[in-house]
Order: sequence, then structure tokens, then C-alpha cells
Amino acid sequence: MQRKIRLLVSLIGLLMMAIVGGESALAQHAHEHTSDPSWKKGMVRLTETASVGALRLPSGMYHVRHIVEGDKHWLVFKEVAVRAGYQEGFMWEGKEVARVECRVAPTEKSVRTTKVVLTKNERAAASIQEIQIAGEKVRHILMTN
Repeated sequence: MQRKIRLLVSLIGLLMMAIVGGESALAQHAHEHTSDPSWKKGMVRLTETASVGALRLPSGMYHVRHIVEGDKHWLVFKEVAVRAGYQEGFMWEGKEVARVECRVAPTEKSVRTTKVVLTKNERAAASIQEIQIAGEKVRHILMTN
């Protein structure tokens, strides 16, 4: 009987250690924190070359993240390499390819899917005017030069 009690106490102790240890392990996650935890990262697919600020981004996949530095808001574009077949497990983020100043404007509710608003000039060249990132409650409006 005492042996069963000791075994039960040992199991409860191990369970408690696993719970406490598991919480600290889960707290060490791999994403970075910004001053506003509501900022997300969005995936953007450009089907044609588009201007972003003074730069031209070729068609392809990009991660876009909103960051704040001082009193300025920026959209940071990083290229995303994708294997054939567009398999999400086979994507990896590359280098930063553009950093463009933007302003934010509130939306009535949280954005459901990441959206890109393009305009075309008289030569039919595309230019990114606005990006809405899924999960955020703002529109990112790019500053024009």
C-alpha cells in the first residue's frame, strides 16, 4: 500500500514538473515582439512587376511587415523563396528588398485576408498604393514621393 502511495506521489511530482517546465519552454517562442503586438506579417503575391516607392519589385512572393521606428511607420518587404507547387512547408524568407514609409488608417474591423491595392499609370505600369494585412485593424497607405 505504501509503495502505491509513493508511486502516486512520484507521478504527481513528475506531472507538476512537466507542467511548470512546459510553460517556460513554450514561453521561449521564435517570433519577435514589437512595440505593438497587433502588427502581423502578411504574404503578398505580385503577378506582375510593381513599383513600391522608388523601387520596382518583380513578380513573386513577399512577406510584408509593418514596423514603427520613432514616429515613422514603415512597410518592410522580404522576398520569399517557394519551391515548385507552392507548398507552404517549402517556403523560406529571404533578404529585405524594400523598406517604404507609410501611414496607417483604421478599418472598421479586422482585415480577413491580406490585400494589395494597385494603381496603373498612363503607361500601364503597376504601383502599390495600399496594403491590408490579415488580422490587423488598419490599412497601410504608402507615402508617395
